[in-house]
Amino acid sequence: MYRTLDHWEEERLVATDHEQIVDGRVRRYYRITDEGTDAAQAEAARLQRAVNLVSGRVAVTGA
Repeated sequence: MYRTLDHWEEERLVATDHEQIVDGRVRRYYRITDEGTDAAQAEAARLQRAVNLVSGRVAVTGA
């Protein structure tokens, strides 16, 4: 999970919002950036197109 968050931070999809120490460990909080919101919306649209394609094929074949 942390590798993914690091990657997203490098891609500017999320940014560190703040950190705090809890039970002697650093807890980091993230916020989504405008670029991250755009990327999430684009991915949701891509997935919706895939669903529509599969749904259309299922309807045609009657499966």
